Amino acid sequence: MIEKCYCCNNDAISKEHMPPRCIFPSPRPSNMITVPSCDKHNVEKSKDDEYFRWFIATACAEKSPLAYQLLKEKVIRGLRRKPKLLNEIMHNSIKNIDIYSKGGIWLGRRSGFKYDKKRILRIIKLLCKGLYYYHFNKRIINFYKFAFEFNPELDKNAIDEITNLKLYNIGKGDIFSYRYYRKNIDDKDTCLWFLMFYNSFLVNCVFC
Repeated sequence: MIEKCYCCNNDAISKEHMPPRCIFPSPRPSNMITVPSCDKHNVEKSKDDEYFRWFIATACAEKSPLAYQLLKEKVIRGLRRKPKLLNEIMHNSIKNIDIYSKGGIWLGRRSGFKYDKKRILRIIKLLCKGLYYYHFNKRIINFYKFAFEFNPELDKNAIDEITNLKLYNIGKGDIFSYRYYRKNIDDKDTCLWFLMFYNSFLVNCVFC
């Protein structure tokens, strides 16, 4: 029996890793998640994987030695082989940005990086769809919107509720872990996903 793609009803021709295997430094974990993928979604995801690796490694390198290792050993080397992507990152991403306190007070400007939000959104959305397929063996189709937030400020009650959910860990060293909450009403799912990269970068996602 031919499997169907985790995103659509097309026949699957390959397997996709969830999350992209390129975000893991060597040696890669043995318990990586894969889902069936069609040619369209295979290409759609693969073209953004290396950009996503750069984004995660850069965002986490200051707090995580493993992310710094990935940045130094894999990301920089990979960008040297892809001058077009390197040029895009150097010219469009490295900027002087305004820095604000949590209370909204302007603290000045410093060098930082801006990112292509649409490309990151595609990867995060496909990752959540892939994890949904992996856990429930079906595609998530009955939803109205998808939204995500990076490193949200959470109060103690929210933290307690999230940490009470089952933790899934891929590989060793806290490189990627996640929790989820699913509620089904009238055959429409509401799903919350809490994705943690390198134990320092949390992404909260919702399908509803």
